[in-house]
Amino acid sequence: MATIDLASGSRPRFIQALIAATAAALLLWPRPAQAEQHLLRDAEIIALMNGGTLELTDIGGTDVLRHHLQPITQTSEHGKTDVIMPSAHDVERGIWWVEEDQFCVLYRHIVTVRKRCFAVAQDGAELRFIETRYEMPGHKIVRPNRLVASAKLSHPAPGTPGAFELLDDNALVALLSGAYLDILMSDSPKEIVITFAPVAKPGDHGAMYSHPLSGRGISPGTWWVEDEQFCVFWAVQVGIRKRCMSVARDGADYRFIETRWEQPGKVVERLHQWAPSAQIFRDAPAQR
Repeated sequence: MATIDLASGSRPRFIQALIAATAAALLLWPRPAQAEQHLLRDAEIIALMNGGTLELTDIGGTDVLRHHLQPITQTSEHGKTDVIMPSAHDVERGIWWVEEDQFCVLYRHIVTVRKRCFAVAQDGAELRFIETRYEMPGHKIVRPNRLVASAKLSHPAPGTPGAFELLDDNALVALLSGAYLDILMSDSPKEIVITFAPVAKPGDHGAMYSHPLSGRGISPGTWWVEDEQFCVFWAVQVGIRKRCMSVARDGADYRFIETRWEQPGKVVERLHQWAPSAQIFRDAPAQR
């Protein structure tokens, strides 16, 4: 029986044609595009993160913290970040910035981990967040250099629910001057209405008085704005004399967070507790 030597030039013509056609097809077949993977530089991170909402799990991997990142213009500039705590009843304050091809967040009150830094890798349309370091009280520094698979970045449109933002001093003055606050304090069974006389700027002290929404009696005092919160002080009051609150805008709604209160004898309690009953009015609410 005749044999065919495929290594020699004596291949049958149909085999030679098949090999040639296959080679031509392989040359013309489109190859899958390779995704461009690279670590973002400072300017790219700023453009990506400005105005975004970043969801991150805490170091323990249990609670999701939502960071609203207010825009910055350049490297090492510090911008505000309003951090929505897991219950969505509290807003934590912090700052964020970009340096050395990574971004960092520094929390103001969170006591477990105060600072976290991340590099960002872009793989085509996909973003990957790599935690480069975090710091705990006592200056303990951990450098995990690990992918945070749960991290998600979004850019909600301003004014939509979930686009949280803590009001600054000027915004608080504009919101509260001449307004009425209907609120049920955590230590009181009665709903009260606080009336704020207009003030011109942060730091100015204006007249304030409160009265029960159902009942009689007026308690006079003063109010002012400082450090991104407003404070009220009653001239004559049994129990708590001074309260301070931050206000977070959530779309068209406002959330009031009681940050601290003081009693005579300088007892200070830093609650950082949401006041779900609080409502702001431009006209006096009707008595019940």
